[in-house]
Amino acid sequence: MNIYTQDFPRRLLFKTCASIIMLLLFISGYISAQETGKEDREPKKINDKSDPGIRVFHVAQKNPKATDSGPGDQLTPFMTISAAAAKAGPGDTVIVHSGTYREKVSPAKGGAKGKPVVYMSAEVGDVVIKGSDIWKPEWISYKNIPGVYEGKLDKSIFHERNPYETGISIAGGDRNKKVRPAETAILPRTIGQIFINSAKAAQVESLEDVEKHPNSWIVSPSGESIIVHFSGENRKPEDYSVEISVRNRIFSPFRRGLGYMTIKGFIFEHCANQGPFPQGGAVSVRSGHNWVIEDNTIRHAATIGLDCGSETWDCSNLPDTHPDDKHVIIGGSHNIRNNVISDNGLCGIAGWNHGGTVIFGNIIERNNNMNFYTAYDASWEEWGGIKLHASNALVEGNLIRDNEGHGIWIDNGYENARITRNLVVNNRMAGIFLELGAGPVLIDNNIVAFTRPLGFVDRVGGDFYSGFGIYAHDASDLIVAHNMLLSNSGTGVFMRTITDRSYGGKHVETSNERIVNNVFCDNGRGAIGLPYPSQYAKGNISDGNLILARDPGELFVINEFKECPPGKEVVSALETKLKEAGIPQENRPNLSNWPAHPFLDMIQWRLLMKQDGQSIEFTKDLTILLRPRIPNISIKINDAFLAARSLEIDLVDIDYNGDAMPADHRLPGPFQNLKSGKNTIPLWPVIGGCQAAERKFKTSMIANYEKYLHKPKDILKPENSSVEESFSFADMNSRPAGLWTAARQAGLNPDFTGTYLKNDNAPGAEISAQASGGGQRSPSSVVFFNAPSDGWYQMEISGKLIKRLSESAGFAVVTIYMLDAEGEKYRYLGEFKLNSANGYGGFPPDFKWNGEMALKQGWRIAVRMQIVSPGAAPAGSGNLLIDKFNARRLSVTPQE
Repeated sequence: MNIYTQDFPRRLLFKTCASIIMLLLFISGYISAQETGKEDREPKKINDKSDPGIRVFHVAQKNPKATDSGPGDQLTPFMTISAAAAKAGPGDTVIVHSGTYREKVSPAKGGAKGKPVVYMSAEVGDVVIKGSDIWKPEWISYKNIPGVYEGKLDKSIFHERNPYETGISIAGGDRNKKVRPAETAILPRTIGQIFINSAKAAQVESLEDVEKHPNSWIVSPSGESIIVHFSGENRKPEDYSVEISVRNRIFSPFRRGLGYMTIKGFIFEHCANQGPFPQGGAVSVRSGHNWVIEDNTIRHAATIGLDCGSETWDCSNLPDTHPDDKHVIIGGSHNIRNNVISDNGLCGIAGWNHGGTVIFGNIIERNNNMNFYTAYDASWEEWGGIKLHASNALVEGNLIRDNEGHGIWIDNGYENARITRNLVVNNRMAGIFLELGAGPVLIDNNIVAFTRPLGFVDRVGGDFYSGFGIYAHDASDLIVAHNMLLSNSGTGVFMRTITDRSYGGKHVETSNERIVNNVFCDNGRGAIGLPYPSQYAKGNISDGNLILARDPGELFVINEFKECPPGKEVVSALETKLKEAGIPQENRPNLSNWPAHPFLDMIQWRLLMKQDGQSIEFTKDLTILLRPRIPNISIKINDAFLAARSLEIDLVDIDYNGDAMPADHRLPGPFQNLKSGKNTIPLWPVIGGCQAAERKFKTSMIANYEKYLHKPKDILKPENSSVEESFSFADMNSRPAGLWTAARQAGLNPDFTGTYLKNDNAPGAEISAQASGGGQRSPSSVVFFNAPSDGWYQMEISGKLIKRLSESAGFAVVTIYMLDAEGEKYRYLGEFKLNSANGYGGFPPDFKWNGEMALKQGWRIAVRMQIVSPGAAPAGSGNLLIDKFNARRLSVTPQE
């Protein structure tokens, strides 16, 4: 079922529902008052036959009867949201009425499946919850400079730590580092913020700067006062409304791991929150699960606007945390939709180590507005519109623009994620960035345009982040399909390996990439950049693309391992290919200078890399004009464009506009229903709602994935079947050797099959894994069932952890998949996360899996175990007992 109502204005729908609820509650409250006459009554329960205990609380600070000691009903509402949050439990709703609420809301309880705790504004946008307070110090003129005044800080106004003496930490280090008092000329910035007449003033780093620049401020060297330079002539501080941020969160539960909560219709602003790690947004799910965050505005946080992940791997430095919660808790499965997340100091949305989250229909703009960068004021790179460490995430239909960092960035684990139908415009460094992992991940039907570089871009030397459209390093298994890469300052799609890190127990690579069916137009450093084939770059495919280039001689660019320019081997290979093809000398690049400027035209690229054989180069008759402020796009094409054919990617089901992909003739790029001539297309909001359940990315649907194992067509499921033969651990010793085998492996395919399994009177097969810690996945241990003959098999597998993992060391991942006889192709069947420790709440210690499938002789069903030690977690180990691995071969009906 579609969770959005497309043919009814959302705001009107929300207002109508809220009005009906409020009217019913008013009538209920009035009758109750007539019956009891008590001012201390509890809120009237909703007449819900399924659960008569569901309650609605009201908060209305403008109501003269409002009090936190009352019942919180409509007649006598609460004064603060916190009072309602202390009482609300599963199934309850808190309706907040118009006003500005200066408080930190810390819900005491979460909801339950089917019974969420709902916090909603009575009218979208009418409730502002602020992390700031009005500041009215005794102002003293500073050095008699017009407009510059100094106000003494009263430290009693701070609710947690003093943000005006706390430096900014973007790393895993000291989150409470004091930077005042200080005696240096350059005074480090703090996590505090000041707003003058609701507009953010700029924090500067020297007394000289604050003296010169209106609308600026600085904490004095002593830390006892703040110096503000007001704008406007002949005006005094009393003429302004001054607010200073004093709270380190705005909406954040005290207990971690709460689930099933909804936040709807609020404005959250002015938070003095510290940078990661731990991640702590102005709005924080605190490692919770199954939250709905919709129709809100989240802005002007010092660092992160919204955090939706699991906070950190090192829980010793978690602030404001119950002692029982200081262990790793993995959250996720959130729905973040239709919010405006803007003007935050570091990042709009951040989420470490979570899965299953949907981010749909949001405007995410102007984040990293404090311009944090490494080597200056940040030890780690954490900036952008969206920064996730997330598997199974869906990022769809968002407008992501004007961020001073990457638009969308998924780092250190992105398996089964999908990034689709987003408008990503005028961000810095990279529009979409994938880092450190092995997928697959699908990036489709996005428009990525006008990406700016981190710094100055030299067309020869480049820049590390030169303004790429879609960028990846140390990342494999990306499917980049049907996107439009337009006028980015760097390369349209650029992928490389830059470090010696490991992932999944093996050296990182840039392998098994798919760059297909995209449209490239006028990107500053070529359309596509890939590494020359090597042990760390293999199995890559680029084809079916349509390219309009600024310089036809610079369509493609070669890179090698660790940013090195192409070496002698690549130069020699290019020279040989050009000679063999009979390319005239005048049409060849100057190979003595080429490694420093390794661009290729279409012919050279095809010869050297054997890529883009079906791609088309346009030099004219294609015009694309993107108007990002409207936003819309005009595309003028001819019949040659319409004749272009794409490679089929089964999973790409709709285009940018929500139109179904044609079955027979698919165009490159994100629009399918184009006509010859001029096409003008509105771009946002995207058409069609998010249907995450129906369109969730599943690896088994990637029909063109090179290593995908297709079902055998010559074996059909029998209708009236009987079991011909059964196999189980119990009769292992009576079977021929090799029916079950074990292996250690780095990737999906086994490096060796070490031993045959034997019964030895054990209750099953025991395997183990050891992770090295520090954000790594361990090598794998695997048990295989090897099909003895062709047939339709029913499988029953179960197991449990029998060695405890420490609370901080990580968790076990058990993956069930099918391999062909050569171990080269595979198909995922299921995955389970397990833990026997108190950490990683919600992960069970055991698993069960049932399935049936056609197997050819020699094909294998594999049960793989890995240990994941997230972030900086220490090394962890665990043992898995597979107590049941049963197979039943049914009678087979051959296909005629």
